Amino acid sequence: MEALDSYHMMLSLAESFSTPFVIKAIIKLGIPNILAKSDKPIHVDEICTILQAATGQAHNSEIVRRLMQSLCRKNIFEEQPAGVFGHNSLSRWLIDGTPKSFASLFLLTTSEAGQAAWHHLHELALEGTSSSTSAFAKAHGKSIFEFAANDPVFADLWFGFLNSFGHIIINGVLEGYDGFQSVAQVLVDVGGGTGLSVSKIVQAFPHIKGVNFDLPHTIASGTQNFPGVEHIAGDMFESVPKGDAIYMQNLQKVLHNWNDEKAKAVLKNCYNALPVGGKIIIVDHIFDPHQKTVIDQDLGMLVFTGGKQRSASEWRELLASQGFSNVNFKPLPAVKFQAVIEAFK
Repeated sequence: MEALDSYHMMLSLAESFSTPFVIKAIIKLGIPNILAKSDKPIHVDEICTILQAATGQAHNSEIVRRLMQSLCRKNIFEEQPAGVFGHNSLSRWLIDGTPKSFASLFLLTTSEAGQAAWHHLHELALEGTSSSTSAFAKAHGKSIFEFAANDPVFADLWFGFLNSFGHIIINGVLEGYDGFQSVAQVLVDVGGGTGLSVSKIVQAFPHIKGVNFDLPHTIASGTQNFPGVEHIAGDMFESVPKGDAIYMQNLQKVLHNWNDEKAKAVLKNCYNALPVGGKIIIVDHIFDPHQKTVIDQDLGMLVFTGGKQRSASEWRELLASQGFSNVNFKPLPAVKFQAVIEAFK
């Protein structure tokens, strides 16, 4: 019996790759948005009729039903009764175009470029202890940031992912962290992407002047005009704009995306940009080897950016190596497994 159980467990693991691709298919068909527009569950035949009206192309209702039932068995969507589908709390995260959507993440990770990276994961183990590359770079010959700069379709998915998760994270930060009030004036968001996060901070604390700092191609194509926010282009590995405080939020091009050597280079520039008594505010994971979600995200960093998640002691050591002191950790109840890491010059 034990051998049979382990056989079925391994079989399930081997087939588990299919779920993200089924979700991708459902997103590309537009089904989460179709169901969101209805005030009641919809029969699969009606879903296909709506799809045909929108695309001018007939859809196979049996295939759509099988895809939807596959996700229902995993508690994504609800089927009631047979062939009638509706949203539940999990599937609503797949509605595209909303501020808190996972659609871009699934399309990004299941893209051909994203999937190719995983085929090179084993090569990182052959690099020795000083590896500074990622499986993505092994697959494509360039970092994920360089790739996005030259691929508009991939860039749209990347910025969509950052925006969706950025909304969730910054709302959790503003709810759980009270340290922005003490920022004298200028707050520099290093690797700030579109400028969303710093704009929300400025909106909540109008005395702050926000600076959104990112690579030239991001500032040129990915930013939005926000009141009280200045966009500055540059390279954080070379220098960082001066400010009274520096903000660094995960999922953007900041610390957990880099190995220790590169993270130290960024922190050194941050330290030099601050006045005495100035502080750095980092929003990131605190690695816990007992949390599956954090372990999975750590592997994601390894594959896509060559970075890592860090424990509290690793964060203290990393910050102290560049002169920062008085390191504080403030958990964010609204953003699971993440905390604000505050340190001073």
